[in-house]
Amino acid sequence: MQQPLSSSQPRRSTDALAQAALFVISALALLAATAAWPDTPDGLIHLQRVRALSEALMAGVLLPRWFPDFSFGYGYPVLNFYAPAFYYPPAVLHLLGAHVLSATRLVLALLYAVSALALFRLARLWFSLPATLLAVAIYLLFPYRLYDLFIRGALPEFAAFLWLPLLAYTSVRLIQAAERPVGRTRLITAFLLAAFCWAGLILTHNLTALMVALAAGWLALVLFGWALMTRRVRWFLARLLACAAACTLGILLSAWYSAPAILESRWVGIGAETTQGYMAHFASWSQLFAWSFPFAYPTA
Repeated sequence: MQQPLSSSQPRRSTDALAQAALFVISALALLAATAAWPDTPDGLIHLQRVRALSEALMAGVLLPRWFPDFSFGYGYPVLNFYAPAFYYPPAVLHLLGAHVLSATRLVLALLYAVSALALFRLARLWFSLPATLLAVAIYLLFPYRLYDLFIRGALPEFAAFLWLPLLAYTSVRLIQAAERPVGRTRLITAFLLAAFCWAGLILTHNLTALMVALAAGWLALVLFGWALMTRRVRWFLARLLACAAACTLGILLSAWYSAPAILESRWVGIGAETTQGYMAHFASWSQLFAWSFPFAYPTA
């Protein structure tokens, strides 16, 4: 005799269908949008880095901190300071026979699609299905995200958008696991997943990781104020400690890249050029907010 469906089973089935549709549609949409590769300042540079990493892997060098053919044959220490994670999947596909451009487009499409699933799972914790789908659409079509890919060609920064909803989702799950008697195994799993997301974000785009850490710090201050008003300081500090420990472990897991990059930055010369590096690119306080609609992104 067939067992009756529980109340959660129809929701799970509907969510599974929605996630499958989101994955396919978003992946195919990005593949179609990049069929004519956008002419951007940085896009071709990242393709060359994928090619160089693939050649290094073919030679048996798993982490080439120096690309010997760059800078007119003098070599350039790209991965000595630039986060390497984005380049590995397309480099492996290129190593297996795919064209560099095709491999990069496929990886970008998959990352885009997986980010849709991550945002779906995060939003579904609180919202209805229609509201969740709207949130996913907003995240996929967020103007700066598309600006990164189609105008700037900042492929690793575009890829870093994968980790933001994953990091939020795993952090929420960690807090929930700390609140409920779910067993030590589930708590440890949630902790390790959150730490892995921190490490993944750092290894994909370290500046995005820095901005997320700063945003998390401001959020912690706001929540601490709420905890003071509701007299739940001890409850808040316990959850904050769990999230901070996951962040610390993520930093340690990525230290094989970040520690040499920081310790040897003076020899790379970041920010030491005649133009003072990126000093001229910082926004002034008056430029931090703009009330025009739509926002006018500058040309790259």
